Amino acid sequence: MAYVQHKNPFPITDCGRRRSGGTANGFEESRSVPPFRKLDKSKMACNKPRRSPKPQKKKVVKACEGGKEKLIHYGHTSYGHNYSSAARKSFRARHGCDKKKSKLTASYWACKDLWSGKGGSTKSNPKGVRGKY
Repeated sequence: MAYVQHKNPFPITDCGRRRSGGTANGFEESRSVPPFRKLDKSKMACNKPRRSPKPQKKKVVKACEGGKEKLIHYGHTSYGHNYSSAARKSFRARHGCDKKKSKLTASYWACKDLWSGKGGSTKSNPKGVRGKY
């Protein structure tokens, strides 16, 4: 049987290692709060991207196509987008942006919203990028 310290969320097992994901008194209550505010899909306009409330995503859109509606978050916040013409060309070729047809996918919106246009945004290149970009 595992030894559980008082209010320790990570109990110690028989072999002395800590087990992640354990529960203790009062631990579950602190995780019941959602990490970001929920969006009301009924109040959003169809196919109009806006800033995402999720901390790890850039944009959110209520995609509507063929009578279906879907809430899509896309674009990682730590990655740059459309920062040079060479980067845009490489991304669009790598992800097959010319073949994307369904509005109900995140890849369609990333290609259409983040990686379309003339490029050359005012943001600098990501720190780890070297070479032709």
